[in-house]
Amino acid sequence: MTTEYTDIAAAIMGGFMDERIKDIEFQIKSRKDYLKNNMMRQLLPGDIVVVDHIRPKAICGLKATVKKVNRTTLSVVFGPDAGRHSGPCKVPASCCEKVS
Repeated sequence: MTTEYTDIAAAIMGGFMDERIKDIEFQIKSRKDYLKNNMMRQLLPGDIVVVDHIRPKAICGLKATVKKVNRTTLSVVFGPDAGRHSGPCKVPASCCEKVS
């Protein structure tokens, strides 16, 4: 897989995919939407998620317990390691990954 990724990245950065760049962007967005929707169907209250790519940066990488699954967001509660952010809050589902 690494070689294939390297080849694709090199082709994009080398300008060999310029005429297809919009198609590539669309495919990446579609795949990200699919993964987010798939994760949302699997999450239940009580599940543990890791939050990343969100502000404030202090909560990136921290675990949170899902309290409610909304259409596009999750209501979560962080543990005491989140400091002043330990209370309940809503986060975008796209910023969460379920912990096995």
